Amino acid sequence: MGPEEIDNPLYGSYLKFLIKDTVKTQVEFLRRIKVSKTYLVQVINSQIKPPSPERQLEITQKLGLDDDESYEFYDRAASERGELPADIAMYIHTHPEVIVMIREAERTNQCLSVGRARLNPERTQE
Repeated sequence: MGPEEIDNPLYGSYLKFLIKDTVKTQVEFLRRIKVSKTYLVQVINSQIKPPSPERQLEITQKLGLDDDESYEFYDRAASERGELPADIAMYIHTHPEVIVMIREAERTNQCLSVGRARLNPERTQE
């Protein structure tokens, strides 16, 4: 990855890098992904939000990204969309038991926080 993509946390910047790195041209990317040039330019320039999680999964597959590239791709898109990364959201969707585990962890964490506050009331007033 070039220095401009490392320094620029935006999804569009990373997508532009991936297109150059994997398919070489935007025309080939448009052919594979079946989106308009206008849409692609808007995404790359951060004029619109990154695509839906389902579309993100499709893009990573069609570009043949490795795990690290895919995770970076999902994380950047999630940050700009204000959502969970696509791979994590899909995993939770297909494994509903994880929701129970997360809620239990949150409940336990809240109980621990309340317990700590009761043991150290002066720390909670700082």
